[in-house]
Amino acid sequence: MRCLPDLRREVPHRYRVAFERHRSSGSGSLEAHSPLTALSGGRAFERLVTTVAALDAANPPLDATVLWVALHGYASLASGVPAFPWPDRQDMLTTLMNRAVPGTQL
Repeated sequence: MRCLPDLRREVPHRYRVAFERHRSSGSGSLEAHSPLTALSGGRAFERLVTTVAALDAANPPLDATVLWVALHGYASLASGVPAFPWPDRQDMLTTLMNRAVPGTQL
């Protein structure tokens, strides 16, 4: 997980292809839900939930979702707004993990 922001910064085109989603006009409703296994990256997210559960998280699906959103948000913002006075990268990632998955201390 810690390499995600680095990937976004070092190879932005590959990151966009792998992680960013763009809806086409025929892609269905925003409210429609699909099983994780039917979604691109669904298996990877299931692994994240399993990993978070192994950390004794109170609500692994919720905590994994918060972590996923936080890491992708940080990766996108850090590369998109490089002039912002970002905290130390390692401190930022450690804090995101510790706050997204309560009870963990990295």
